[in-house]
Amino acid sequence: GYKKVSVLYVNNPYGKGLNDVFKETFEELGGTVVASVPHDEEGAASYTAELRKATEGNPDALLALSYPGHATVYMKEAIEGDFIDEFLFCDGTQSRDIVEAVGAEAVEGMCGTAASAKKTESLETLKSAWKEEYGEEFPPLPYQDTTYDAVVISALAAYEAQQAGEELTPKAVHDHLRSVAGPPGEKVFAGVEGIKKALKLLREGKDIDYIGASGDVDFDENGDVVTPIEIWCYEGGEIVAKRLETP
Repeated sequence: GYKKVSVLYVNNPYGKGLNDVFKETFEELGGTVVASVPHDEEGAASYTAELRKATEGNPDALLALSYPGHATVYMKEAIEGDFIDEFLFCDGTQSRDIVEAVGAEAVEGMCGTAASAKKTESLETLKSAWKEEYGEEFPPLPYQDTTYDAVVISALAAYEAQQAGEELTPKAVHDHLRSVAGPPGEKVFAGVEGIKKALKLLREGKDIDYIGASGDVDFDENGDVVTPIEIWCYEGGEIVAKRLETP
């Protein structure tokens, strides 16, 4: 329902890339980007100058494309200084730090996006192992599952390279990533037993297809893994997943 949105973004490839894609897509959908204002990556004690630029066109909402260390400061200033009190978020601003900084009521019902995962056997295994190890539920924060998968895939690629008699170098690991992470091959999953099975198959010279906690981790021709995008919202001071959008 937003017609006019401004963007405050961290001035690095992450923030600029998100800003550029948002502007293109939002305008294709008929919206107007009132202002796109960068801020320094190093952080600052105040962002009033940037907030003034971002809100002088009276946007319906401010899209916060930053990290929590930045957003906790400028969102508090935005609300207390009566610049704007309606926000949209990304994975970088999916953080309990923001709730603590501005209060749960200030962001109640406001939403954002983050890379997410399809539900798989591996995801359930990771969640169970996390709870057993740390005594708490798997946290709803971005890139926990993908980081786990990155470590597992790198280890499996290194092991396959060693089994092939290759010197263990970064290039060798790189060259074996696709063969352990995608078809063809026998499907293997996360967790101790899943990884034991994967290593056994590799020792036997067989192909494997790792199904990760973040879903299928099949690399495309550019070396990217395409995942669903999660729509999440702040509700009752918590980060609540609402739905998945599949590309």
